[in-house]
Amino acid sequence: MKALEGVDLIAKLIQKANGRIAIMPGSGVNESAVEEIVRKTGTKEIHFSATAFRDSAMEYKNPHIVGMGDEQGSEFKLRTVDPERVRKMRTLAEKHEKK
Repeated sequence: MKALEGVDLIAKLIQKANGRIAIMPGSGVNESAVEEIVRKTGTKEIHFSATAFRDSAMEYKNPHIVGMGDEQGSEFKLRTVDPERVRKMRTLAEKHEKK
């Protein structure tokens, strides 16, 4: 289940926690979902990956190895975090943050 699908439950959990613990929505939190999640749940914290892939420094690439995963995440790429995505997510989330 993605966080957006569970916003009603997340909102109830946040309200019930009443600041004693952090309820951090995660799973499927991206630029197209973060605003709605924050607006509907009132969360102060979110969990997301902001994944980006870049070419690895690998010099030898065996042409006989069948790629694992999709084109973005093949074994010839490095998974990293995109700081621009992090900034955008923060900006979007803060638009709906309840003070």
